[in-house]
Amino acid sequence: MKIKKLHSALVSNKYVLIIALAAFSVARLNGNMQDSEIIIATIIHAGIALFMIQINNAFNIIRTRTVLPVVIYILLCSAKKQPYDDINGSVTALCVALSYFFMLSSFQSKRAEVQSLNISIIITTGSLIWTPLMLFFPFTWYGFYRMKSWNRRIIPAAIAGYAGVYLVLFAWSAYRGNIAGFVQYLPETKEIFMLQYHKPSVTEWIFTGLTLAIYLHAGFNLYVSAISENIRTIFSLQSIYFPSLFMIIMSFLQPKWVTVLYIPLSIVISYLFTDTKSPYRQYLCLTFIIAAMSIGILEYLNA
Repeated sequence: MKIKKLHSALVSNKYVLIIALAAFSVARLNGNMQDSEIIIATIIHAGIALFMIQINNAFNIIRTRTVLPVVIYILLCSAKKQPYDDINGSVTALCVALSYFFMLSSFQSKRAEVQSLNISIIITTGSLIWTPLMLFFPFTWYGFYRMKSWNRRIIPAAIAGYAGVYLVLFAWSAYRGNIAGFVQYLPETKEIFMLQYHKPSVTEWIFTGLTLAIYLHAGFNLYVSAISENIRTIFSLQSIYFPSLFMIIMSFLQPKWVTVLYIPLSIVISYLFTDTKSPYRQYLCLTFIIAAMSIGILEYLNA
């Protein structure tokens, strides 16, 4: 009974939300109040966490209204600190969160090219900061397919958004009398697939293994067991689940992919953990949160 009450509080208690955001902010800003980059990055990630609640409430992705995506996202960020102190990585994550919003809003829409155009502008702008974000384009196209909104205008709209951003940059360069400077904005293919190996610590490997095991379990439930769920819930989760498997692979090759990956991870894991009828998932939820908190504390103490 105590486990059930504790699980219920983690799922829906607004005070858990306040405590999680406060603890995250204190841990990030303690001793860094003079570092504007870390302050801005912290604000952005707190905003992304809150925005995921809005996404869930707007599109009914998870079973119920819950604060769990915020808790999971903050714990994941805290367990792997360095990419989240980088303002470029933070802005990239914000671009992905906004793209998910537009993609998920396209459910069974006959005019999804509008969302495709919006996403293209966001992703292209974000790729000026981090070039590998260009790989997110096919992920959103798959999402449109799963959301039953694919049409032949999706890709032309994406191309128009991509070209539009660069036309604006070209016009700006021409206005400044430095057309040659426009070249610096063009993406370089080698940057998209550039390897940046990061050697994880033992605790990182353990937590990564636990997270991946839970994520695969959530995927099995999503594709095999969740036959009684709302159809929009299923399509929404499937639209972000499959592409995130590629992000998991890329995160081992380019650590900054982690800043993008934790958004779909938080949503899908929250979906699994909000099952209030399964004692097994309640214990699994608490185990995961305790493990993440322990890793986060170690990160904080070793900072």
